[in-house]
Amino acid sequence: MKKLFIIGVLIVIVFFTRNVIAENDEVTMATKLHSSKQVDMSKRLWNLKGLDLREDFDNEKLNNGIWEVLVREQNYNSELQFYHEDNVKVEDGILKITARNENKGSKQYTSGSIHTTDEFPILFGNIKVKAKFPNGKGLFPAIWLTPIDNSKYLPEIDIMEVIGSEPEIIYFVSHREDESGNLQSVHDSYTIENYNDYHIYELNWTEERIEWRIDGVVVFVIKDDIPVEPMKLMINLAIGGDWPGSPTDNSIFPADFIIDYIEITN
Repeated sequence: MKKLFIIGVLIVIVFFTRNVIAENDEVTMATKLHSSKQVDMSKRLWNLKGLDLREDFDNEKLNNGIWEVLVREQNYNSELQFYHEDNVKVEDGILKITARNENKGSKQYTSGSIHTTDEFPILFGNIKVKAKFPNGKGLFPAIWLTPIDNSKYLPEIDIMEVIGSEPEIIYFVSHREDESGNLQSVHDSYTIENYNDYHIYELNWTEERIEWRIDGVVVFVIKDDIPVEPMKLMINLAIGGDWPGSPTDNSIFPADFIIDYIEITN
């Protein structure tokens, strides 16, 4: 009986040790792949756990566990919009972000912006967004990644951005901060046909490279200074600002930035 007891204890010890080793191996691997000072270990493990996201907007409203709607009056780059939840709608299987020429607070325009919550940090992986954007002077739709850590704004990866006065040109950018705190950017652009139609904007992000694609075609690649930072996915329709300029009398409102689906996979 004593021997059976000892054997049982040994089995428990072996089982516990194996589990501790396995857990430590997972943590070690996650730390190596996804090291970051800005988030806790559970968030660093997101991609390692193989969680995928497919959003087809089949419900009547956004899933609050995945998406957050931004409400903000003051913005960056001299933009003119008041971001408000009334400008974000889910209907008929699509997400619609609408810009309007209407007064709210100190702003003459309203629009919408959404982003993934902290429960879905993105660190490496593949992102696909099927979208159709509006055109017109002063409109500035974008799909991009920004740090989960709200105390910082870099690095930033712009999956796509376009100014409404040149709707055929899609821009791709990677912004970072160098060791001296200066902004460093690499960028490129691609001319599309049928800019009024849906297109699939895709980012494939690994430790070794970032690859941008439109409708499956590789349009831009970087292999240096790859960000290693848990990010959130942002989708917004800005109005005006330093780059796109202000709307004119010929700019048509309301203007809709329409998202058909979003995929985030490892």
